[in-house]
Amino acid sequence: MNKKNILLVVDIDGTLIKSDLLLESFYAAIRENPFLIFAIPLWLLQGKAHCKNRLAERANINVKTLPFYADFLEYLRSESKTGRTLILVTASARKYADAIAKHLGIFADVLATDEKTNLSGKTKLKVLLEKYGEKGFDYAGNDRSDLHIFPHAKQAILVNPGLGVLNMTRRTSYIEKIFSTNDVDKRDGFPQQFLTAQYVIVADPIQYHLNSYDQRIVGVPAELVLKGEGIGASFEKLPYEFNLDENVKAYIYKKIKPFTNLDLEALSKLFKDYYPDRQNIYEIKK
Repeated sequence: MNKKNILLVVDIDGTLIKSDLLLESFYAAIRENPFLIFAIPLWLLQGKAHCKNRLAERANINVKTLPFYADFLEYLRSESKTGRTLILVTASARKYADAIAKHLGIFADVLATDEKTNLSGKTKLKVLLEKYGEKGFDYAGNDRSDLHIFPHAKQAILVNPGLGVLNMTRRTSYIEKIFSTNDVDKRDGFPQQFLTAQYVIVADPIQYHLNSYDQRIVGVPAELVLKGEGIGASFEKLPYEFNLDENVKAYIYKKIKPFTNLDLEALSKLFKDYYPDRQNIYEIKK
């Protein structure tokens, strides 16, 4: 069968974009109304789908500014030009998925979380098999939650997979292509916006889109916050716990005091020691 006759299902978070739409919507909503932080646990009690949609009602995201993976997006556009059908699928709220699909103009359909269904994990697989059948689609994903979908796809595309995902798929025959972005730390430098954030969300275990050693800018601050050490001592954990997929828990921390010069200098030195050839991008601005 010609490849263009096999539709390609594309995940969003960590695959099409370098970010997570749930976190993007959370930060956008809190910026608009900080008191929503107290409503979110109540929304979660009514289910993840309910929470995602309540956030989407209150938070607008400019999808044109989302960090798309350029190489993978170029590949999708070239596949679309050949006449291949592309389907966008996500556990994020439909509002954002529809906006991305409209912006890019290459997707024939959108599957997303609605008021009743949180389209993640086994639920996502069930919907895909009901709509397209066993081996009736190719699937592009990036993390452990996609591992149980890959075997049911005709072929799989990995986009910036972590080391664990790579190891688990290394001996399989269904991987068609791997898109990797190496040396992210050397390219992006320290996320300066972290220094001005009043609230941060930290997952335990810490979540990476790539290998942990390629994303120390994610892992190091997160570990310090979880341990309450260095810059992490400036944050206080709020009494909320969010249970995510794959037994991951997420916590909200509030900044309660300024960072000390000593802690900032220690953080800067740590990254400069990791990347001595990138000293300039690890000058931490106070």
